[in-house]
Amino acid sequence: NTYGPTEASIVATCQVIGGDWSESGDPPIGTPLSGYLVRVERADGKDWGELWIGGPGIGPGYWNRSKQTAAAFCERGGERWYRTGDLARWDDQDRLVFGGRKDDQLKIRGHRIEPDEVIRLLESHPRIDAAHVGAIETGQGPSLAAWVKWNGDFPSDWVGDLRGFLRESLSEASVPVRWAQVDEFKLTERGKLDRKALPEPELAGVSESEAPATKTEMALAAIWKGLLGVPNIQRDDDFFDLGGSSLLALRLFGKITSEFGVSLPMAELLRSSQLRSLASVIDGDGEATDDGIPTVIPLREGDQRAPLFCIHGGDGGVLFYRELALHLPKGVPLLTIESPQLGIDGKVEVGTIEEMAVRYLKAVKKRQPQGPYYLAGYSFGGAMVYEMARRLIEAGEKVEFLGLFDTENPAVKWRKYGMRERMTVYWKAQSSFPWWLRLSLLVSRMFGGVATNLQVKAEVKAAAGAGITEPYSKLRMLQVRESHGAAMDAYLPPPIDLEMILFKTEAVDDKFEVATDYGWSELVRELKIVDVPGEHLTMFDSKNVRDLAKRMEEHL
Repeated sequence: NTYGPTEASIVATCQVIGGDWSESGDPPIGTPLSGYLVRVERADGKDWGELWIGGPGIGPGYWNRSKQTAAAFCERGGERWYRTGDLARWDDQDRLVFGGRKDDQLKIRGHRIEPDEVIRLLESHPRIDAAHVGAIETGQGPSLAAWVKWNGDFPSDWVGDLRGFLRESLSEASVPVRWAQVDEFKLTERGKLDRKALPEPELAGVSESEAPATKTEMALAAIWKGLLGVPNIQRDDDFFDLGGSSLLALRLFGKITSEFGVSLPMAELLRSSQLRSLASVIDGDGEATDDGIPTVIPLREGDQRAPLFCIHGGDGGVLFYRELALHLPKGVPLLTIESPQLGIDGKVEVGTIEEMAVRYLKAVKKRQPQGPYYLAGYSFGGAMVYEMARRLIEAGEKVEFLGLFDTENPAVKWRKYGMRERMTVYWKAQSSFPWWLRLSLLVSRMFGGVATNLQVKAEVKAAAGAGITEPYSKLRMLQVRESHGAAMDAYLPPPIDLEMILFKTEAVDDKFEVATDYGWSELVRELKIVDVPGEHLTMFDSKNVRDLAKRMEEHL
């Protein structure tokens, strides 16, 4: 399996594929041929980066095209390099893996999308001959679209079928929301896809049902049109199928509060994502809630076993659990609890973790009066479920499962590394990479750390000076996050006689000297540490959440 552009004399790397090859997925493009040099330039510190090729096989440039030559060829470390514009990464056997064109990578609603990955999955579907995936510009920014060519008959609900097929492997952000069928993919004279000849794709979520009927439905549809850039909204259209995201959901519920005068948990969107059902909740057909008592929102129903209650993180939201529910085994009901402080009027007042645990347990008991209880929480939510479990045990109830998602014991104050120590810790953590790649990652980490620090300081300042904020606004979320942080800093978790499972991210902490057990071992009967991929802020991302769900299944 060879790789190489014309600028590098055709072939620059090679991977021998023997008859006994059994690795899954696309084969790697291997290692450089004799005389060639390769490097993967990763400006953002991620696995993937632009592939550069060096060595005597590199051409001098483009004939009479000085600007293009200057953009594509460069000098670095005494070598001349060609910047291929292709994405690549090193695998665990030091082989190059090809990732498609760099300029084909899309950023839609804050998510980085790899169209080639979506195309490969679509073309693995037994009924599809060929596919193309790209961005379509709308009034509210780009939307992900897909064009497919069938190899025979296809189901009537072919869009729903393909969306479900992709959801088994991809995040919601990588599943196209606009679709079209083609009889053939037309090519340009140079043999490239003629994108201008592609038909206009239609929104996946646009249903064949009737138009909004009630006053609330019509007003809500107008809000959706503005947020999603969709010209026509039907009663049975789905917010997420139309391209809705967690950031848009925050704006949606802010508008619901201001225009309808009702405060609903944003998690309501997890069970009422269709226009008709959400309008019904706004009109008061949903559950009534007690003041200060959070609402339990089912993310996935089921009656085969006791449900898993998942508590929000520091910013109070729970929409990130949506993808986890897709990958947990069938039959596991997953219920979420969002912070009620996100949607109320007035000053943010969360109280202590002990006080919150009392209110949250009332909501849990209303849904499930008796044990056994299954509890899990992310970050701040981990401390919450610990206190909830303690109180349940104290009351004679049985807690069957207590899971913490990357939550440290807040009572333990970790030593902060000095700058030289931080650099050393991070350098050692990248020991599997070549030295020049480690150096590039270290520089990226330093600049990224400074940028993050400045951003957090600006957010803290903005939240502190904002006074009383609008429900479901960005500033409101920041205030909730800061209040939860203060409550967690003041919490001193007592010992409990219970087995606890810590789902700990594999990323090394290069800021604090944190113990392997996060400080929990001496407080519980038994602590099981389960390593999961990702970092604290990315453990629920699409590339990591499938593995997290598998590890959870082993303990649920």
